[in-house]
Amino acid sequence: MDRIGSLPEEVLCHILSFLTTKEAALTSILSKRWRNLFTLVPHLDIDDSVFLYPEEGKREREGILESFMDFVDRVLASQGDSPIKKFSLKCKTGIDTDRVNHWICNVLGRGVTNLELILDFPRSDDDDLDYMYFLPDELFVSSKLVELNLRSEFGVDWWRGGRGTFLPMLKTLTFDSKWILLCDELEVFLSAFPVLEEFYMAEIEWDSDESVSSESLRKLTIYTSGFEDFRIEEHFLIKGLRSVNKLFISAETLEVSCYFLKQRCRCSTTSKFYVLSVMRVWDGKRCRLS
Repeated sequence: MDRIGSLPEEVLCHILSFLTTKEAALTSILSKRWRNLFTLVPHLDIDDSVFLYPEEGKREREGILESFMDFVDRVLASQGDSPIKKFSLKCKTGIDTDRVNHWICNVLGRGVTNLELILDFPRSDDDDLDYMYFLPDELFVSSKLVELNLRSEFGVDWWRGGRGTFLPMLKTLTFDSKWILLCDELEVFLSAFPVLEEFYMAEIEWDSDESVSSESLRKLTIYTSGFEDFRIEEHFLIKGLRSVNKLFISAETLEVSCYFLKQRCRCSTTSKFYVLSVMRVWDGKRCRLS
């Protein structure tokens, strides 16, 4: 007796959601029922390394990248307009960015609430920012997104479509990139996320008089490799905090870390928050200072 196959469809779909999309797709050969179930999975995890790297040199084979992109096209087409909760996409150089944006728009149109984009490739273009990847305009006005995670080794250009940004449901925003190009001052940028509760930013440049100001923010994490000269008295980055109760600051220098620990984050704010951890990254290892 097929005990697993006899489970309710919603239970089987939940089980499939823990697999990568490639693994989940392979179950469609088990039976007609499994083929139909795959189209209902609300979580998709697309990772080109799973598809391209099982064998050494596979990525360089002629036609293999096109085969990967065709696979993603087929997966999305098979699901039609069915609702989707989470979409995770991990790609590197060689993948057609226009098709990537088509995939992103597909899941946005289906009401995705959790979007993770790890896109380590530049975008070829004729302008001065030919090394940048451009996010689709639809991303900046999603009424369904609750969690957005952007990671890239080449940087993320938020400026292109960012001036019209309004994500009314977004609660968690993660920027983990070589650098992020914003369209406005940080305070103006954050106003586009009225219910934002958690914000992680890495390698974002700001002016010395800019601040993080948000009534809804509860957790702020700052990581940068250029914190050597950062001083609370000299910079106003966190002066606008209102409700934050968790503040994480990462730095590459022990001196900065110790400075924050000794100063207990004295700053001109009425918020009651605590530095729960200050991290030092050294020789590829992360150490907790306490």
